[in-house]
Amino acid sequence: MSLHLFLPIKLKEQIMNAEENISFMRLMNIGLIRKNIIKNIKSCSDIGNLAKTCHKMKFLIQNDKIRKEIIWYKDVQRMYIKNKEDILEDQQVSELDDIEFRMQYHSENTLSDINRCDDELINEEGIICIRVHNMVQNIEEKDLFYKKIVEEINLNCHTRKDGKILDFLVIYNDNNYMTLPILSLMYHQNITCIELLINVFLDDPCNFNQLNKNIFEGFPNFHKLLVWGTINEYKYNKLENNTTIIEYILCELSKRKNPRIVLLSTYDSHHVLIKYLNLFFRIGSKYGVKVIYKVVNIFPLTNEDYDSPYPIEECNYFSPILNNTTCIFNRILTCRNFYFTMSNLQSFSNLQKLVLNFNFFDIGKGLQRMERLYSPILSLKSCKNLKILTLAFDKYINQKIGLKVQMFSDNIKYLASIMPPTVERLDINYGFTLTKDITEVISQYMPNIKILQVRFISNIDNDCLSVFKNLKVFIYDQYYAISIPETVKIVVIKFFKNQRASDTEVFNQNTMKSYMEKFCVSLQSTKNDFIFFNDITSWDRYKHIIQDPNRT
Repeated sequence: MSLHLFLPIKLKEQIMNAEENISFMRLMNIGLIRKNIIKNIKSCSDIGNLAKTCHKMKFLIQNDKIRKEIIWYKDVQRMYIKNKEDILEDQQVSELDDIEFRMQYHSENTLSDINRCDDELINEEGIICIRVHNMVQNIEEKDLFYKKIVEEINLNCHTRKDGKILDFLVIYNDNNYMTLPILSLMYHQNITCIELLINVFLDDPCNFNQLNKNIFEGFPNFHKLLVWGTINEYKYNKLENNTTIIEYILCELSKRKNPRIVLLSTYDSHHVLIKYLNLFFRIGSKYGVKVIYKVVNIFPLTNEDYDSPYPIEECNYFSPILNNTTCIFNRILTCRNFYFTMSNLQSFSNLQKLVLNFNFFDIGKGLQRMERLYSPILSLKSCKNLKILTLAFDKYINQKIGLKVQMFSDNIKYLASIMPPTVERLDINYGFTLTKDITEVISQYMPNIKILQVRFISNIDNDCLSVFKNLKVFIYDQYYAISIPETVKIVVIKFFKNQRASDTEVFNQNTMKSYMEKFCVSLQSTKNDFIFFNDITSWDRYKHIIQDPNRT
């Protein structure tokens, strides 16, 4: 591959006009020229690719100080389709020329505006989210209409070239029959996961008879389908009475390497949930598609007297999901709720991700009152596949400072003590002073933590990270510098929502200097977020960690 592929056109021309006997490597050996070349390469990925071309090139680039501007954006595109204003409302069939396609973007600028900027672009969630709002009832040329929608979506624009996840929804009078025909006309080289609403499976199968090709043909690397939405008795009955669409989609999915379908659903009863999951387990088994379930609030099961947990493995309607559940999100309301929930969680042997959001209560004191403080059934040590743990304490915010600081410390220490040592990523949200005393307990029970993200934490002790021996990534939302262990490869200062620190001058003078001395690459956003790291060839991997899409 030519090295010139990494360079802007003007820079290529300058190099080509140089004396023919001056090689590109000789130019790169000249510090000022090398800095100018790197400055004019827009993407950190391209700089990384250039560094990968040979050891000498990597050595030169890795030892330079690289400064780049970045732009965070959310790729949420809404398309509104309706008849033009001069078209009669009672017109029974609309022609393509009668239809108006209007775009709206979540970001401040359109994708074309973002694409023209010279800064590093980072899709905050790594997801391409497309919503098509169709208000046209009858279309004369449906094939051309679908092609026009795909053309307007522009899935293959430069900004979206690295996208991995496509969240696609067509909104049309609760009728989603347009979704699959439009998908069948799309193309994207790098999409691996497609997210669809459960309603896609509820339409009349006659609407799909005209599909004459694999609906996923345009996504060569696609192998995972995520299905989301609320399941109730009515929806389940529609699925059960006509499984044609499920069979069709899973059959097409089965043609991919390592095919998986992920079910992320809320539900109105355990009874409906289990029937719904068993339906997919049965059909998935038929076509060799692995079915994975992500649980949103497993209600704790108890015996008839509500005084002890009922073993979930003995509950017939729950047993099918135990080995297929990889992710659980649960809000813990009370200590009693905590006791019953945790006692059942240990039965999920393949659990990989756990998100727990706590109301304001003291776990230790509550368990003491229940005489369950040292109960062995609360331990999650048996969950040997658990890699990602999120602990959130947002209900603590409005409590008195004297109560919540100590309770946060006590609770997080207790929670750390019951976790397995396999956890590699820990997210702590809405806490208070993160002291070395706390992190010592965390590292004692979870010694393999590689990624630590703390959000909305009021204070972080300067030396609290020193206890982590395997920490590689640290993400936080404060403008003050803390001591960073030598093992850490990347530090991210990323603010969320409308959260912003007020005194950026202190940060620019102190923290920036501290981190820039330690790291060669620094990226700064227009909103004063910062990313610091050394290995430019690892940027694509770092970016994926920062994006961390929660749904998949």
